[in-house]
Amino acid sequence: MLASAFVVLRKRKDEEEEVKQEKKSQVSEEKVESHHETLEKQVDLTDYRFARLKRLCDQNSDILDFRGFGMDQEDALNLGVLLAENVQDLEYLHLSKNALTDLGMVQVLLALKQHRSTLQGLTIGGNDLTISGGIQALTDALPTFGTLEYLCFDGFQEMLPRFGKLMRRVALLDQLRELEFKNNDLTTDQMVVMERYLRSSHCHIKILSFYEETLITTDCLTALTRGLKYSYKLRLLTLSHMRFSVDQIKIIGDY
Repeated sequence: MLASAFVVLRKRKDEEEEVKQEKKSQVSEEKVESHHETLEKQVDLTDYRFARLKRLCDQNSDILDFRGFGMDQEDALNLGVLLAENVQDLEYLHLSKNALTDLGMVQVLLALKQHRSTLQGLTIGGNDLTISGGIQALTDALPTFGTLEYLCFDGFQEMLPRFGKLMRRVALLDQLRELEFKNNDLTTDQMVVMERYLRSSHCHIKILSFYEETLITTDCLTALTRGLKYSYKLRLLTLSHMRFSVDQIKIIGDY
């Protein structure tokens, strides 16, 4: 009897152990399947984002407008590939209000080298760039785009500490005819730099525009108008979506 009972108990333990092993195996398989599904979704998402960029590049390869596109580092790397391999005769590139990192910006700038004989317009700003990374790379690359006629800094507050150096590079663009600033929080320090640029013989712009530069003060306007008096080639000055006092309007009027 004891032997028989022992055999029964042993059999039950073996069965319970088998059930436990089956459950473990099932859980493990479910985890693997879930991981595979996650990987497939990531691959599908990556393929979709690349396909979306490629479709936009194919539709209008000479003017690429990615303002507010939500472009991140991975998109920038994909765009770099497309600019290098698929896009011909690029004339305008708009990249403001995205989430480009230093690496992404460097990748795009490298790809733009083959378009430096055709690139006429560039909008940049509103990205996640550092002074020593993407901003330095942009500053160094600007003079190589000798055919640029239009340059816009849009929401580019991170470049303010290097504004002086950046504008010295802008001064090397002999073909530049239109310079635009949008929502960069420019202060008196930057306007003094602008004054020097406007006084320079290297300044060839005909159109200068400021939009939503809400920090413009009386000192800013004074520095700006001092420079404007020596900018003989300038034909149009735009100050839009900005509030001015009576005294500030008088400064502008006196110019």
